[in-house]
Amino acid sequence: MIQAAILILSAAAMWLVSGRSRHARLGWTLGLASQPFWLWETWTAGQWGMFLLAVFYTGAWARGLANHWRAA
Repeated sequence: MIQAAILILSAAAMWLVSGRSRHARLGWTLGLASQPFWLWETWTAGQWGMFLLAVFYTGAWARGLANHWRAA
């Protein structure tokens, strides 16, 4: 279930942020929404390098969301 959430949210996020549509802003939201699943999976698996990368990505998704919500 968690891996399905990661797949769906992350893939949809990347698809949306890479486009030029008015829905690109939604991609930042979905990307940030996928991060708790990434953090949980990497924490429980003891994949500390991937966990630290997920922490970084959480910040990057949050930054992108903040920048794109302000711009609109």
